[in-house]
Amino acid sequence: MPNDPAAGNKLRDREPVAFSSAITDSIKTFVLAIVALAVGFEWVNWTEAQTALVIGVVAAFFVVISTISTAVTRGKVTPNVNPRAADGTPLVRSS
Repeated sequence: MPNDPAAGNKLRDREPVAFSSAITDSIKTFVLAIVALAVGFEWVNWTEAQTALVIGVVAAFFVVISTISTAVTRGKVTPNVNPRAADGTPLVRSS
């Protein structure tokens, strides 16, 4: 059944690399939003240069984390070299 949760229709099951990237991007966005709030409400007294530095370091950190996460996730994905439909018919014509 196409909508059966047990069949693996969740994003993390169908697209683990995209799911990994989405999680990393969500965390990065949250952290940068906290930095923006801290600067905007003057919870911290940073100069413009210090604010730019913090944003740059946070962004660079999450680029590295995202790259590592994608590489690890991609290594765990099994490529489907002979895809078949649910009834067993080939989805790609053999050459």
